[in-house]
Amino acid sequence: MKFNLPVWNGVKSFYFKQKIKNIEIKSSKISGIYIRKDVNFVDYQKDYTHMTPLKWKGYIKKIRDNKTSFIKENIKHAGECLEIGAGDDFNIKTLKWKSYTICDPFIKPYKNKKIELIKNFYEKIKFKRKFDTIIMFSVLEHTNKFEEFIKITKKILKTNGSFFLEIPIIDNQFIHGDLNCLLHEHVNYFSKKGIFNLLKKYGFYIENFYFKNDTGFFQIKHSKNKKYFSIQKSLPNLDKNEKTFKTKIINFKNFLKKYSNRKIVFYGANNGLNSLLYTASKSININKQKIFIVDSDNNKWGKFIGSINKRINKPNIIKNSDLICVSSLSFYDEIILNLKKSNKIINLNDI
Repeated sequence: MKFNLPVWNGVKSFYFKQKIKNIEIKSSKISGIYIRKDVNFVDYQKDYTHMTPLKWKGYIKKIRDNKTSFIKENIKHAGECLEIGAGDDFNIKTLKWKSYTICDPFIKPYKNKKIELIKNFYEKIKFKRKFDTIIMFSVLEHTNKFEEFIKITKKILKTNGSFFLEIPIIDNQFIHGDLNCLLHEHVNYFSKKGIFNLLKKYGFYIENFYFKNDTGFFQIKHSKNKKYFSIQKSLPNLDKNEKTFKTKIINFKNFLKKYSNRKIVFYGANNGLNSLLYTASKSININKQKIFIVDSDNNKWGKFIGSINKRINKPNIIKNSDLICVSSLSFYDEIILNLKKSNKIINLNDI
């Protein structure tokens, strides 16, 4: 599966020229897990500026609240806790713990003396102790050594400890051709079946899990001859999925041509919409005067995505639109509830 797409680097306060690079995906040695074949043109280990920003409030805070809530629902106390790729102190302030260690080569110094900072890469550290709780949120999709990360975690997790993993799950997005999932910063793509196969390979047992907003949340323990969860789901087919993505792009172009004189509001200033507008602009003239982008995140208002010179608006302009097109497909249900349902709404999956 190969596409030439703009590099998503969030939104900016000015209209900007974006980089266009290949994303090529192939199967890995573990069934159901897919890896980037193309060479990374940015060393993400040295440059975080291409990573999706964490500092914004709004929906990102809700996502992070979901993660910590999942931990607190399954353990009362984190004990000796290790977090990989923390980014900031969000989880430190939310969880109860005896000691807290953060492994992140880019984290800024933290004043709390009870917190140990390891400014190094996870796979390069020789840990001298084990942990009651290990947290790995939004990490495995970014590393070329995802199996090594699981091996290390297996060694340093205490016998009765819990390993909490959160990771994007691509099943629905690949089926529907949702370009939101194709990110240059992601070097690995995990299906539901793939993550189960990975954990089983290294002797982990999934104690608890759930899926929400195209994301998987897992509480994982050492296996003690317990019956493994199995998931009856077909594996993604890359050839078939590539055709689905390409069909989505063609249908999107036809949609823009068909409704070129209608006021269309796209709900969600994100990577998927940015990619679709870019691919469409390569072969058709887009009527920019009739296209508007809105987002519920007030940090995006007045800023730009790279594919179209249009400012991102508050959602209140929706009432004057002809069509509302939901581009944040992972949050479609939440957006519909906010809009209180409208017969003008179009799901981008239906285009």
